[in-house]
Amino acid sequence: RLVLMREGLHAYYRFVAAGRALEIAEAMYALARDRDQQLERLVAEGAVAAIERTENLRALLARRARVLSMSQRLGQAAIALSLFVRDDQGRPRIATRDELPGYDLDVTARDVPDMETAMTIARTARPERRRFEALFERADIARALARNGRLPRADARLTLSHDLGAGSPDATQRLAGTVLEANVTITSAVPNRAARGRVRARDADVEALEAEMRAFDEALGADVARALLDVRATTELVTLEREAADVAEALATAERRRFEEGVTSMLIVNLREQAAAEARVAVIERVAEALAARATLDAVSYTHL
Repeated sequence: RLVLMREGLHAYYRFVAAGRALEIAEAMYALARDRDQQLERLVAEGAVAAIERTENLRALLARRARVLSMSQRLGQAAIALSLFVRDDQGRPRIATRDELPGYDLDVTARDVPDMETAMTIARTARPERRRFEALFERADIARALARNGRLPRADARLTLSHDLGAGSPDATQRLAGTVLEANVTITSAVPNRAARGRVRARDADVEALEAEMRAFDEALGADVARALLDVRATTELVTLEREAADVAEALATAERRRFEEGVTSMLIVNLREQAAAEARVAVIERVAEALAARATLDAVSYTHL
């Protein structure tokens, strides 16, 4: 169940990232298409060399191909997501572009716990850990019973007697008042190999469970540590990718302005715009990776699923 829910979230984040990448590709294509109309007029007026429009036509075709590629990628992501999305008849349902969220996914909405807190949460929430604890408690009780069987047995009995009424004429003896009798019987078990074997077997059961629980805790600790490392790293990378995207967008804007002033070429403008678009896509993909890492951490610690 944990693996299924984690993989479902991963598929959803890839679907969203593919949808956002397609939107960026379409915006880049629309920009080149609108610019081509402007360049056609400027070339006719002699204000811009014809080579500049040719360069823009090259970029227009490349961006159109990019749109088709991103559209294919979105379709593939939707098919992958359909394995986790069902219709009313329980059949896989392929999500459509209209089902993309109308907001950007956020990776900073939740705090990242420290290792000690994450392990405490995981140990408390994971059903395997609770199962080990229940088995250990049962084995410990069985061991105590086996050891108890080899100890001396003490049986105590207390009797209180008192005659009531006149009694039978045939009675030969009557109690003189109230009589209290105490009796203690001690039985010592004779040591034998069977009893010792039962104790050793129960000891072995407890030791085996302790070893299994220790191995599980160690594996759980490694899983939590890896998940926390991925969450922290990808979250920090999102911040860096966003800063890089802002710089790339500023450069593209400045280069467009320089082209309008006649001090640069359309080739440089297209390169700047392409770098800015790739930077924005990188942010989207990094956000998807960060959210997938959080989903893995949630699955490991059995929380928020």
